[in-house]
Amino acid sequence: MNLRLPVSLLERLEDIREDTGKPFITIVLEAVAAQHAHLADLIVEDNHKRAQIQADSAASDGLFVYSAQRGPRAIYDEPTESRLWRTYQRNVDALNNLVETSGASDRNQLLLVALRAHLDPRS
Repeated sequence: MNLRLPVSLLERLEDIREDTGKPFITIVLEAVAAQHAHLADLIVEDNHKRAQIQADSAASDGLFVYSAQRGPRAIYDEPTESRLWRTYQRNVDALNNLVETSGASDRNQLLLVALRAHLDPRS
């Protein structure tokens, strides 16, 4: 499973992995499980933030609207990196189901909001 996450979040996951000895994917799945009941609300909030970031970065020449930023950095407002993690197909299927039921645009968004809420409950 390929995931693109902000570098700061990947660094936190590395610290947790070193402290606990748990594999990255276990930490990620535990975060999703812990936030399961709140995923739809977290996605709505994240979609609102994304829309605001995109609106703030848009420019217009009076005829067309242009995005000032492109790619993942435009959404996360920080550098991102991809990681390939192995997990059971059953877990991938469960995540895909959660994407559908939560309204997430993809697994990256689902995992990002779950991890942020789980690792930083104040956000």
